[in-house]
Amino acid sequence: FWGELSYVCAPKGDQQGAAGEEAAGAQMEAVLGAEGVLQVIQEHVAQRPAAPALVDAETGACLSYQAADAGATAVAEALKAQGIGAGDVVALLMRPSLPLAVGMVGVMKAGAAWVLVNPDDLDGEVTGLLERSQARLVLSHAGGGIFAPETTLPTWPLSAYGELMVDASSIPVPRRGAPRVSPDTAALIHTGAQFATLSHKALLHRVATVLHVAAAGPASVVLAHTPVGAPEAVAEVLVGLVAGGATVVDARPEDAARLAGVVRAQRVTVVCADAPMLRALSEVAGPSPTLKHVVAVGGAVPLGVCTAVKQALGPQVRLHTVYAHAEAGAVAWTHAPGAGGAGGAAAAP
Repeated sequence: FWGELSYVCAPKGDQQGAAGEEAAGAQMEAVLGAEGVLQVIQEHVAQRPAAPALVDAETGACLSYQAADAGATAVAEALKAQGIGAGDVVALLMRPSLPLAVGMVGVMKAGAAWVLVNPDDLDGEVTGLLERSQARLVLSHAGGGIFAPETTLPTWPLSAYGELMVDASSIPVPRRGAPRVSPDTAALIHTGAQFATLSHKALLHRVATVLHVAAAGPASVVLAHTPVGAPEAVAEVLVGLVAGGATVVDARPEDAARLAGVVRAQRVTVVCADAPMLRALSEVAGPSPTLKHVVAVGGAVPLGVCTAVKQALGPQVRLHTVYAHAEAGAVAWTHAPGAGGAGGAAAAP
């Protein structure tokens, strides 16, 4: 497998001739010309309000673009009423879920930045992360089986559909001191003992890179299952929404056999996963008629995993790697079988 490098350039193999390539190029030009992911998502809300936006892999619950936007707007208005906006950080203590996606968009609508916190980390780790992030508020998933960490931060629970479950005005939010981040910050990314800031443009670039190599559009169904807190989850949850397609969120990514069933049942077209999950998936999954793209995130993919994925999932599946570190832009490449001849090693990008 040889690496075919792509810096957000036209994907090869999935477009139907010059017309398809021109359409893909126009789509990317429109996306990258936006101020951020929020602007692109709002355009989809206006153009296809009844289309499915978010689907829960376990329950099958679905939110249309209009319904998801209504939930996000309610969150945003509640945040702004408490004085939370540009320069502030809101922690999202949730697994991949409908309320997580609604919360991400809602925080951006309020003008604040979000930080993803994995509720499955140890209690002390979660508490320490919340303190270091200097978040003013925590959004959690009510009924999501998530413990309440020892924190003095006010916490607003969201329902399984992203609706606020409390009267936000009755839970006081401490007054803000100096701004935590610059006004153009979309998110904080936990990188060990520190945080990296991600601007709205940088976030858009990350999402657009995955969107482009996977040729994602309104007909796409993107599976988002990377554990919250991993840098890859920052873009993965938003790819389907920016593409105008549907995002299937899965809160239990550790079971490869179950994940393979989700791909078939939800007619997933794009899967994002790290190398260990791809290896496990290749051992239990067979070809899916709808799956077209597998995007490896979080590091290089060994040649053996590339081969196993192609053999297990079928020749129609294209395998890509997307890598982004901290504030830097994303880089992507596509693995092409046999391009280097028999026995060729995987080429570095």
